Amino acid sequence: MKHLTLHIKDTNLGKIQAYAVAKSSESYPAKECVDTQFNIKGYVLAETKIEDDETGEVKQGISLSILTTDDHIIGTNSKTIANNLKELIEMVNSDEELRLEDITCKIATGKSKSGKTFYSLDVVI
Repeated sequence: MKHLTLHIKDTNLGKIQAYAVAKSSESYPAKECVDTQFNIKGYVLAETKIEDDETGEVKQGISLSILTTDDHIIGTNSKTIANNLKELIEMVNSDEELRLEDITCKIATGKSKSGKTFYSLDVVI
């Protein structure tokens, strides 16, 4: 049996709402939301640890849950999307006129040089 542990590292939501968003079973995988435009109401960035009871193996990673302004949740383990969101948050925090929920975003996809598909968070202009 495997056990998932989440440790919330960054959020703009209250503790209970952040927990509910991060643990929601109704989230959409980011890869199913490619080219869908949305605005970000909230986000939860968490460190994850998956422990396998049978093998003792432990895998560490990240988990990002995005709460949209229309109350849908988009979830991903993509470090690229998480880094894109961090950059966007830094930009918003450094400019008093910007608000995260006013910026329209979308999940985009591309291919790496090795041919692997990757996902990113793009701002829609």
